[in-house]
Amino acid sequence: DPTVFPKDTTVYTVVVQDQGCVDSGTVTVNVLDYIDVKISDTIACRTDSLTLHPISQGLSFLWTQTSGSDTLNNTTIKNPSLLVSNDNSYHIDANLGKCTSQADVTIRTANYPTISVSNDTTICYGSSAFLSGTTDATNFIWSTGNNTTLDLTVSPKNNTTYILYAISPNSYCPKTVSDTSIVNVQQPFTVYLGKDTTIVYNQPTTLHATTSISDSGFTFLWTPDEYLNQTDSSWAIAIIPKGVTTQYYYVTATSQYGCKASDDIRLTIFQTAPDIFVPSGFTPNQDGKNDVIKPILVGIQKFDYFQIFNRWGQLVFSTKTIGDGWDGRLNGAPQPSSTFVYHVKGTDYLNNVIDKKGTIVLIR
Repeated sequence: DPTVFPKDTTVYTVVVQDQGCVDSGTVTVNVLDYIDVKISDTIACRTDSLTLHPISQGLSFLWTQTSGSDTLNNTTIKNPSLLVSNDNSYHIDANLGKCTSQADVTIRTANYPTISVSNDTTICYGSSAFLSGTTDATNFIWSTGNNTTLDLTVSPKNNTTYILYAISPNSYCPKTVSDTSIVNVQQPFTVYLGKDTTIVYNQPTTLHATTSISDSGFTFLWTPDEYLNQTDSSWAIAIIPKGVTTQYYYVTATSQYGCKASDDIRLTIFQTAPDIFVPSGFTPNQDGKNDVIKPILVGIQKFDYFQIFNRWGQLVFSTKTIGDGWDGRLNGAPQPSSTFVYHVKGTDYLNNVIDKKGTIVLIR
């Protein structure tokens, strides 16, 4: 381990021999007339972590703080770091043997730009949302590409996230900041009151409003309020007095976000006792008039069946579904003009069984 004191840069070679084997290696000792240390002033955003990067041939270093209050994590390494909170200045001493060099660096700082946008919101399908942004940055742009106004009106069809970006490129903190606003869109929905129906006067009739989506926040409003027991629920009971032959009801369902849907139902009120009426004939000629024969249920709470037989007693039609009727076909084939026998059965709202038989005429 020799010690050398070259006056100029010198390459030294070492040769090793062992039992006839020979190997060699070299080492270069650089001799400098002087060393230098260079570091430029820099900028930083407050609250950021910053590492200093001086350029120097030195092997040992010593940092000294000359202004500010942010201390370095290590003052004896080449690349110390600090957590920036304000402006700071530091002095660095670099050493290589008897060679020394010094430099000073100043860190200028600024706060991040402030930015804020409207809170998340929910709108109805087809409506608009107004977004308002604020920032103290010099430049800004929305994710939509708009960079001329901080106030934005949007009409998304689906849930959409809007982002406002801001930057002050000429400041000591030229970094981009952002904030978001989510606009949720309640998709269209419907409310259904069922098919128009027939009742008898003074028959309690329960009307149900059913929405196409599940939402516990729905409110309902029925109009008119005549003959209804309530107008602010998903259901209502109507008792129509004698003398009223037709009554319309309308319901509006409003979601918790203010979105609305409406439906209506027509009640035809028979001025008779509960009964099941069957027309005496029909003409299934596909002209859209009287093409199907079906029973008219008046004051019936339970429908058992409606059956039709031909003159040989063959069952040509049967249903247990309210509103279904016969179109004059058997197994897809049109039946000829003839007289048929029907049998219909149901129970009225007073729990009286109505069981009727009769004839109908098919005319072609």
